[in-house]
Amino acid sequence: MPSARFYHEREQLALGLDEVIRGCLSADRVPVVNGAAEDVFGEYAIGTFPERHEMRFFLGDLSAFTPRLVNALRGLAADQFPKWSVVPQFDTHVFTITAKAVVFRDRVVRGAVDDRTPAYVEWLAAAREYDAKRYGPIREQLQYLRPRLSDALRAAGGAGLAVAGAFDFYVPHFWGGNPVVWLVVGPALAETGVEVEAGSVLRTSALTASGFVFPEYTRRFGAYTDEPPAGRLVTIEFGRSDQGRLTLKGSDGRLVGPIVVSRIMTQKELGSETT
Repeated sequence: MPSARFYHEREQLALGLDEVIRGCLSADRVPVVNGAAEDVFGEYAIGTFPERHEMRFFLGDLSAFTPRLVNALRGLAADQFPKWSVVPQFDTHVFTITAKAVVFRDRVVRGAVDDRTPAYVEWLAAAREYDAKRYGPIREQLQYLRPRLSDALRAAGGAGLAVAGAFDFYVPHFWGGNPVVWLVVGPALAETGVEVEAGSVLRTSALTASGFVFPEYTRRFGAYTDEPPAGRLVTIEFGRSDQGRLTLKGSDGRLVGPIVVSRIMTQKELGSETT
């Protein structure tokens, strides 16, 4: 079993990480969501065995992975936690920081990291390529939807829903490009929740009255606003055989719909709308 010292060090390291990451985000002008660093870099996942002494954390914004952050975390490990490994993670891309070195994949950097350090440059390039494939389509869809969300929220009303848009893909690089529909759900229905009978809910985000989607790209899409959201933006993947007709139901079993999707935009059409 881990010792009391292990748990004490883990808590102190978590506090140190919070302070270092907040400082670097501020210095590099990376926004901290709603004033809470946790909403930016997710929940801590900590090694459970004392011999590992590893703490891994998630950063949802790739622009946060600067040399400043790497060097600051290296200093934290060297000065206060020499037995620990810190593992920053952007989705599936990770690197390891210890008191003696930074390891990007299998490349070891023993000195300070700057924006010309080959191992860092290669890691960042691979993460950016992944980011473009994984989140590029979502960003384009949100860019198209954002100015239309306020109208869709009004159309949904308090207990209804409205189609904000539909597209012939979600993340084609990963899931083969099944079509998706983005539904704006009114606050009353959002509180009870909706389920789709044919298809799957991919994400649910909070909406403000002005149509701001919060948060957009972190792993946890729940509402972190201080007040109850004005509605929800629900993304549903459905099969092409459904021909744009979806039947939803609330958690109370009441059917909602059917929802008819009249237009499914292609990737080419979306690109012409957002450029």
